[in-house]
Amino acid sequence: MASPSLVLRDVVRKSARLLPGPLFRACAEWYNKRCCKRLVDAEDYAPFVDLLYGDQQENGGIVQARISGIQHPLYARAGTPDAVEIVHSVVREAYGKYLPNGEVRFVVDAGAYIGDATSWYLSKFPQSRVVALEPTPDSYAMLQRNCAPYGDRVRMINGALWFQDDFLDLVQNPSTSTGISVAKDAAGGGRVHAFSLNTIMDEAGADVIDILKLDIEGAELQLFQNDPDPWLSRTRCITMEIHSEEASKAVHSAVQRFGFVRHRYRELFIFIQPARRR
Repeated sequence: MASPSLVLRDVVRKSARLLPGPLFRACAEWYNKRCCKRLVDAEDYAPFVDLLYGDQQENGGIVQARISGIQHPLYARAGTPDAVEIVHSVVREAYGKYLPNGEVRFVVDAGAYIGDATSWYLSKFPQSRVVALEPTPDSYAMLQRNCAPYGDRVRMINGALWFQDDFLDLVQNPSTSTGISVAKDAAGGGRVHAFSLNTIMDEAGADVIDILKLDIEGAELQLFQNDPDPWLSRTRCITMEIHSEEASKAVHSAVQRFGFVRHRYRELFIFIQPARRR
């Protein structure tokens, strides 16, 4: 169940969306800066906010952000959504609004981008291990930079999540935040290895996925359409974006079989299986 403070903030956020566009954007910018001021290291605050709302190009276009509660600094590139994603996942802790009960020991972050959420999970749950998958080479390089300090607690994979082990193609997709998605046998900008959740769990020696974070730009349709029960039955919490009506039907049909309870926070769907506990 959501805390009263979370419910109140959600009501305020939804009400704010009724404001005229320019006023809403000004309010959102003010709130983001306020949150950053509270959590981002004082020396890093101005360059980071310039990157978020300005045109910061110093230090080769890379800005450091040391953030309270995160064990190691995060790095963000100019001209990318990096800073926006850091605010979303780390500063405002979007992935922490609904969490499973009990200990969190094993997390899969599929669509890990630059490792912002991965770093948050590793810092929030110091006993956890994370497998982070990111198919796009440039973003994967930033994932390595941001998450390498966590050592063997994180396994980073330059690849994609799929319903079976395979090879996929990177394709241009302007509807995604990075402009890239993956598809089978499509002309694109390169091929990447794809892994199933069953393989990931087997290789990690994990019996249970405590948190499965999915931002896989539409591939959730194939993931949930093709025999998801073996891994879904061993998953306690799913936090994900859903990118189509067809994918939404596949996801909801699958999670209902296992009694997952659905929550919403902004664009995220959170499914928690109350019957499965640590």
